Amino acid sequence: MMRALLLTSAALLSGCLPLGLGGTVDGEELSFVDVAYAELRELDVATSTPVHPIDLFLMPMDDPCTNFQPLVNELTALREELDFGMGAEEYCDTWEGTFEEYVGHLDGFWIAQATLNARPRPDDTTPRTTYDFVEETSSETADGPSFDIDLLWYPPTTFDACATEFAGDTFYAPTHYSATGGTATVTAYSEDDSITVRFDADVEDAEDNPLSGRASAEFCPAALDWTIEFGLGQARR
Repeated sequence: MMRALLLTSAALLSGCLPLGLGGTVDGEELSFVDVAYAELRELDVATSTPVHPIDLFLMPMDDPCTNFQPLVNELTALREELDFGMGAEEYCDTWEGTFEEYVGHLDGFWIAQATLNARPRPDDTTPRTTYDFVEETSSETADGPSFDIDLLWYPPTTFDACATEFAGDTFYAPTHYSATGGTATVTAYSEDDSITVRFDADVEDAEDNPLSGRASAEFCPAALDWTIEFGLGQARR
């Protein structure tokens, strides 16, 4: 109850910005349930330059720090059962039930990862600043704090979606959408503890840009090893 009241108060103070990002991309309305974040401070091996990436994960489930990795682990273990003779019907029944257990439904869902590249930045500038968009995979070199965000749409996790793999028609996989511009502004930050970010991001195939939202998250060390494209249901026969 207290957490819900705090989230409601934060929403009012931030002008009722949606959680993470709001809007519609390629006909699907953005929706997220909870947020986790991770950060790392180290030296770049090639340049000996300090780097400080901060990753925020906009997730489709409550308490992703606790629940996301077990979902991935269970799906991985389930795929391994195919090597030991599990049939298609049993596999897809279990696959469908696993998503329903962790996500709470069998509808499609969004996952997003925003990376704040907190270096280079002036020595007197803290992570609580504005990050301009720079595509991580581009050859462009950022001359200040920069960010990028990737959004993945996972289609409904129904029995039929799983069964298409065994029919040889397709694999269950997400559709990827990239940012093309915008800013991310850190409005509150406590090292290895918590962060609040406002996003105003342009995203390909969005109905209206920029897509704006607000994300508050607690530090989740497990998220250092996460990937949001995790090959769900790619059957091995």
